[in-house]
Amino acid sequence: MIFHHHKIIFVGIPKNGSTSIWKALHDVDGPMDDENSEGLEHNIHNHARIVDECLFPYEKMCMVRDPYTRVLSSWFWWTNQIWPACKGRMWGEIPTLNEYLKWLKNVGPQYLTNLFGPWEPHFKPQWWYVTINGKNVMDRILRLENPSDWDNLRNDYPNIRPLDVMNKMDVDYISPQLDEESIQLINHIYWDDFKMFNYEMRNQ
Repeated sequence: MIFHHHKIIFVGIPKNGSTSIWKALHDVDGPMDDENSEGLEHNIHNHARIVDECLFPYEKMCMVRDPYTRVLSSWFWWTNQIWPACKGRMWGEIPTLNEYLKWLKNVGPQYLTNLFGPWEPHFKPQWWYVTINGKNVMDRILRLENPSDWDNLRNDYPNIRPLDVMNKMDVDYISPQLDEESIQLINHIYWDDFKMFNYEMRNQ
C-alpha cells in the first residue's frame, strides 16, 4: 500500500490489522479501491509482496504479529468464511486447529504459488511480504501487540489517524487452544517468522 501524501509504503500483511491500517492511512480526498482510477496506488487496500518497483524514496514499514495468534486468527477466518464454501471438497467437517495446521504444513512448498487464489495470503508467512532476495527491506516494523508503536509512528507523521479496532485476541483465550502438537506445528511452519521478527517460540 503506497501513500504518497504521507510518503509511506506500508506493506499490508493479512491478519495483521491491515484493514484498520489502510483506513488510518488512506487519503480521504483521493480515490479508493477503484481499479480504473489513475491514482489507485495512493489508496488501494491490498496484500502484496514488496518488490523493487515499489522502492520509492519513502519509509517502508509493516505491522507484524505473534505467529501463534496470527495462525489462530487465520484458522478462525478459514473455518467461518472459507470452509462453508469448500464443504465436502477439503474436509467433511470443520477442521480442528491441528487438522488445519497439518494441512498448512503439507502445502508449505506451495506457499509461493497462486494455487489458492485469494485465500492464500491469509496463511503465507509474514517474511514473504517484506523481503527482496531474502533480505528484509523494511525501515520500520510495528507490532500488533504494541499499541505504542502506532503512537510513535503518529509522532513522526502527525497527519496519520488513530487506528480503529484491531483484530487482536486475548492471551487467556489463545493459550487453551494450543496443545503440544499445535505449538510444534506452528513452530515448524512459521520458524522464519519467529526468527526474523524476534518472537519467542514456546516449548523449545
